Amino acid sequence: MVGLEDEWAAYQFDMACLTLGRRVESALAKNAAAKKNARKPEAHIIAEILGAPGEPKQYGSLTSKVTKAKTIRPGDPDWAIFMGNEAGSKK
Repeated sequence: MVGLEDEWAAYQFDMACLTLGRRVESALAKNAAAKKNARKPEAHIIAEILGAPGEPKQYGSLTSKVTKAKTIRPGDPDWAIFMGNEAGSKK
């Protein structure tokens, strides 16, 4: 449809379209499930997902998502998970 000859580029384009489509469908379904007076117009939801032109969304700040700090030291059960060795963690 788009005419990408490189298979890898075509695959990446396909995955990008799939990811965007899932995000839009999920946001619209969540909005439809909300109380009627709390629903937003569909155009507003899609604009929130796409963001303002020229505004990068991929590497946004995660500061607002941090709920609490946790200190992890060597020997703690979470240390192995943090270092990428889930099998070595104690449960």
